[in-house]
Amino acid sequence: MTHQRRIGAFVLALLGAAVAHAEGPGVRAGDLVFHPHAWVGGGYDSNVFSESKDDRSAINDAVVLKVGGGLGLRNQNPNKVAIDIDSQVTYRHFTAINELEGAASDLISSRNAVSDAGLKGKLVIGPRSVVSLSLHEDFGYTERPPYSDRDGLTASARVNGGQITEILGYQRISNQAGVDLAFHPGPPDGRALEMRLGYRFGLVRFLEAEALGASRANQNSHDIKFKTSWKFLPKTAAELTVNYRVNDFEQPLIVEDPGANPVQSADRDNKPLTVTAGLRGLVTKRLSTLLEVGYANSFNVVGDSYSMAVGRLELHYVIEPTLAARLGYQRRAAPSAFSNFVTVDRIYAGADLNFFRVFSLGLAGEFGYWSYSRSGSPAAVVNGERVTVQRDDPVARAQVALGYNALDWLVVRGTWTFEGNFTGYETPSSNVGESDHADYVRQQAMLEVRAQY
Repeated sequence: MTHQRRIGAFVLALLGAAVAHAEGPGVRAGDLVFHPHAWVGGGYDSNVFSESKDDRSAINDAVVLKVGGGLGLRNQNPNKVAIDIDSQVTYRHFTAINELEGAASDLISSRNAVSDAGLKGKLVIGPRSVVSLSLHEDFGYTERPPYSDRDGLTASARVNGGQITEILGYQRISNQAGVDLAFHPGPPDGRALEMRLGYRFGLVRFLEAEALGASRANQNSHDIKFKTSWKFLPKTAAELTVNYRVNDFEQPLIVEDPGANPVQSADRDNKPLTVTAGLRGLVTKRLSTLLEVGYANSFNVVGDSYSMAVGRLELHYVIEPTLAARLGYQRRAAPSAFSNFVTVDRIYAGADLNFFRVFSLGLAGEFGYWSYSRSGSPAAVVNGERVTVQRDDPVARAQVALGYNALDWLVVRGTWTFEGNFTGYETPSSNVGESDHADYVRQQAMLEVRAQY
């Protein structure tokens, strides 16, 4: 690598970027307001493929460029009907920094494509009426998403005789569509009670899933949710939530060892039920809290199910308009594409500081412990025996962001992001030396200019 390239990568690493959400007046057309937005950013990625240092393939870093845009749509007078639509798409381009062999460099270049796209829409009929009906649509596409507690998949390069032949890059499509029926009596500006019943049909698909071994993550789901909120004080409310979901995971054919007959993967279908009750509101003028406690059970069709207490506690401290700080703990469980389920304990904290009216500083960090069930997890035949390995993932994340609000709708922001999965898990394999390690450390630094008019 040349001296100039090293300096360029170092400068980009110092700068960093994040998404800002300032919004301008928009472009009006009658009752409708269009909000176009666009952004461009550049930076540094220390581990393009989220590789472990123990894998046979090298850890590759690169300079990254992102260009994106989108359009939002809302109506000005949502008395009878409220419209809220947002869309966005981002193109990402990598340039390898290390002097790589041709195959590895080609793998990095092959990821130069649309990295994410989304469309969210909500149409509410009778938003100020006692009874309202809302229609929801939420589509998303991501190319190799970051570590996901729901998916639990590892992305890794494949090596054949020292030659990198392919990279497991997960192209994930998800969609949720449904309807909510809400009952909120009283005047629109002073409603103390709201009851909401909703349904969503969801799907998750991984493109080229068979070749990548990710088809076991494909699923359909039916989600029914009831939530009621009672504001018994001006800024304090009691909440009750009941969530019932039916998950139907794909059962692809798999080969457990060379020469073995294909068999179906474990059936991980489940019908999780979660019930929580809580309080949300002010403790003092500046201190507010969110407290939730409840019970969850996954009711898996085959194998173990989780049955556990769940909950969340968050504290928020605000000094308007200078400081907003938060501290929280969460215990939860969820179905997983990796195995029957995953349980999660995480602590998190953050602070947003505004100064001189135009500058902002954001700090955020969390540490979580993801523990996967052995039931339904990937297995291999080793020495004639079927083997599964316990997987526990300690995951740490941190972010520092510095922003400059040049205008209400124009923001320049730099960020540094750290993510580390310190698990000792590696995929079981019938062939010695072919297992993949799930641990990795990744840093990203970006500088971005975003306009949202």
